[in-house]
Amino acid sequence: MRAMLYRVLSGGVLLVLAGCQSVGENTSSSGTFKAPPVPQTELTDYLAMRCSDLLQMRTRETNIIENPLYWAAFISCARQTEPNTARVIASRWAESGWYNTLRTAIVLSRSLPENTVRQNYLNQVSLVHEQIPASVTPLFNMWWDNEQLALKLAEQQSQYALLKSNTDQELETLRQQQQLLHQQLETTTRKLENLTDIERQLSTRKAGGAYTPDTGAGHSGTTQSSGSASGQAGSGGEETP
Repeated sequence: MRAMLYRVLSGGVLLVLAGCQSVGENTSSSGTFKAPPVPQTELTDYLAMRCSDLLQMRTRETNIIENPLYWAAFISCARQTEPNTARVIASRWAESGWYNTLRTAIVLSRSLPENTVRQNYLNQVSLVHEQIPASVTPLFNMWWDNEQLALKLAEQQSQYALLKSNTDQELETLRQQQQLLHQQLETTTRKLENLTDIERQLSTRKAGGAYTPDTGAGHSGTTQSSGSASGQAGSGGEETP
């Protein structure tokens, strides 16, 4: 127990002495504290640069292409670029290197690309993504995920447009068929009405034609009977004398 307590106390004393020594290194002989020296390297504020200047940079310097602040500013500037301008800028990075491939892809993503174009530059980036430094990887992963979502959304929109087009064509075909059937129905209805009128007229004529001959025959028979009677009467008168 005493040995363990001794070890703990000894360790504490050593820690205190080490702390005193560390403070002493940053303390002058007069006892005042000395601040550690400030590094002379100046960090470039890429976010404060003009986008026209930033997008024109073709540097391959390690301290720039491995700086995530540079890529953050580059992505921000690319999003502010007009689609036509983005296509022109992207055509300037024909040199090899993962940084030029990534620059081209980032700028092309702002050019309102078709699905085939987007898939093409994403395939190019996937070939060099293992060369991307670890310092840039987190930012690259965010950009990559966003591009994958944009690609999937564009594919869904394309499928919806195709489905809508097919549906519109089917609806138009059904509308034309309905219109044709309506016209045929109207034509058939008119024909039926005409047939009904013709049958009605024929029925009326038949009824009128049957009545007229009967009336004429009756009058003729009466006349003939009267004539016969008169003749008989005349004949009888002649025989009497």
